[in-house]
Amino acid sequence: VETARGIMPHTKAADMEEVAPPMSHRAPPARPSGRPAPPPEPDLKSSTDVNVQTRALSQTMDGKADGKPGLTWRDDSTVAANGKGGVHVLESRAVKHLFTVIRNVVTPHELFRLHARRLMRLLAEEGIASLPTTAKTIYTACGTYQGETLPPPTSVCAVSIVRAGDALLSELLLAWPSVSVGKVFIQRDEATAKPKLFYEKLPPKIADKHVLLLDPMLATGGTAMMAIKCLVARGVIPSRIVFLNVVSCPQGIANVHKEFPDVKIVTCEIDEGLNAKSYIVPGLGDFGDRFFDTTE
Repeated sequence: VETARGIMPHTKAADMEEVAPPMSHRAPPARPSGRPAPPPEPDLKSSTDVNVQTRALSQTMDGKADGKPGLTWRDDSTVAANGKGGVHVLESRAVKHLFTVIRNVVTPHELFRLHARRLMRLLAEEGIASLPTTAKTIYTACGTYQGETLPPPTSVCAVSIVRAGDALLSELLLAWPSVSVGKVFIQRDEATAKPKLFYEKLPPKIADKHVLLLDPMLATGGTAMMAIKCLVARGVIPSRIVFLNVVSCPQGIANVHKEFPDVKIVTCEIDEGLNAKSYIVPGLGDFGDRFFDTTE
């Protein structure tokens, strides 16, 4: 059973009754003594109902009256129902202070790398959790727990956009080392802001896999769209692609979803936009140069 993943918004105690499963759907209490009975088969309908009631916030792009992209919120259950990708923004109290360090122009390389890795660990886990899940009931020491399982690692591929994407790939592999890995090398022409494909190496059966596409920065979206085109050309279904990035902007999100509306984007923060040079504002500079200490 595929279920949309997201983060439960804060609710009052009275609101919690609205999202709680009906009594008939709740797990039975633990047996008082003896060996516990085997877990019951998951109720597919009830697991879907509970998921739909769990209102997870995802950001999507809508047009404003002035023609510029704006941000609205959409329920992840709607995303799952209509097959659209949507945008999920990472929610963690750690994000703000980590960004305060890595966005600072005077932060030295060592501190930038340390705090960027901490932030990307959170992003990697959130991206993994955005994959489809299957409901599963397990027994704990004191009762039952209604959980879920991820797809098997053999059905998932992490694809990094070289070079900056390799930094995010390292953190993802720490969390899930058994997934397969693909590489695409796309370099942006700084004069035209247009991407150019130099190299790709993908697993032979990638068309059958879910893909976690990795690149820390989403600016114009040109690089991401070229990478997605490479994946689609190899048979990957766009709705099975989750694009992870540290910093994004409205223009890049709108461009990606204009061509690939079913791709889901998971990002740490959405910045104000792009300047005349197509750099993200406020941004954090060139992520690859700052992470790998190649700043001139």
